Amino acid sequence: SGDPESISSAMTISITSLSSELCEQLIIEESALSLENRRIFSAIDFTQPQLTAEAATATLNQLASSCWSRTPSESENEIILTSIFSSLADESGKVSLKPGLLYLCAAVMSSWAGLEQ
Repeated sequence: SGDPESISSAMTISITSLSSELCEQLIIEESALSLENRRIFSAIDFTQPQLTAEAATATLNQLASSCWSRTPSESENEIILTSIFSSLADESGKVSLKPGLLYLCAAVMSSWAGLEQ
């Protein structure tokens, strides 16, 4: 519509796509670093095949601090983590590491809180 205060569906799709690409690159770069040299994924053991709830929570806090300049609220935390584990879990309730991290990172980067920064 041209209104600088509005966000269209096309913009949302573009933002999500760009966020996913940036997150994929961030995962690749940080997975090659030692734990002490990582800025975002320091709670992640890239040798393990699954994303644990504890690692997802720690990573969400790191991503939010980096992208939002604050920690997530209790409701943001619950919405994002519940969404990951309900959307991506296999029959045994486990979430594969890379898809889980990509979902988590893109959710934070493409959120309204991320766009406001």
